[in-house]
Amino acid sequence: MKRLRRTMLFIPGNNPGMLQSAGVFGADSVILDLEDAVSLQEKDSARILVAKAIAQVDFGASEVVVRINPLNSPYGLLDIGHIAAVRPDALLVPKADAEQIRAAADALDTLESSCHIENGSIKLIPLIESAYGLDTLQEVLRASSRNVAVLFGGEDFTADMGVRRTKAGEEIFYARNR
Repeated sequence: MKRLRRTMLFIPGNNPGMLQSAGVFGADSVILDLEDAVSLQEKDSARILVAKAIAQVDFGASEVVVRINPLNSPYGLLDIGHIAAVRPDALLVPKADAEQIRAAADALDTLESSCHIENGSIKLIPLIESAYGLDTLQEVLRASSRNVAVLFGGEDFTADMGVRRTKAGEEIFYARNR
């Protein structure tokens, strides 16, 4: 089933109060963030807190998405392993390229099988944040049948390009339209 994603509310994964009230706002998607919003010292506790929130908090009609850490970091696969068991609707994969999407899909295949979760039920949303990710966008999108959407991260993209962000945003015009 296709889902409308007009509003996506990012919630820091290490903030219990914000996690508890995330469903009140009626966003199409609630993104529980384990990556940028969480310091290195809090990664493990945030992962546990997000898993408990998914299991116990009423997010209303909002799609529940977890932004994991990059899979080439020490935390990405730990995030998938811990979070898949509580069955979020999707995982947001940062700094996505085709290899990372395939790795995330493979990890989910294994975990869904071992946790007796319907295969393919946890979806993926690649987050394009680099020139390479943008250049290989079609390959990223074809990397897994779990992909249900794609997001563009302008801040990390401009940092990758060595370009200064402006209020007008003309520096990301091409990437946003692609």
